[in-house]
Amino acid sequence: MEPQMICAPGAMKCSWLRGAMPPDIFTLLGNANGAPCVFPFKFNSEWYSECTDAGRTDGWLWCGTTTDFDADQLYGFCPLK
Repeated sequence: MEPQMICAPGAMKCSWLRGAMPPDIFTLLGNANGAPCVFPFKFNSEWYSECTDAGRTDGWLWCGTTTDFDADQLYGFCPLK
């Protein structure tokens, strides 16, 4: 079983189950120059612990490359598995 992120509703911090950290996910395209995803990250005042298509209509999965996308606006697209 892969590690999973646990976030309490409205929580400012999240934790990885089993104390494990996920492998780095390096982004493609976007504006973060290939920086790794940072989880959790905040987008539109909601926290995300995995790549998401939130805010997009094309279905492309993306992630923030800082913890606060709302403030920093840095992102990249997640590679397909």
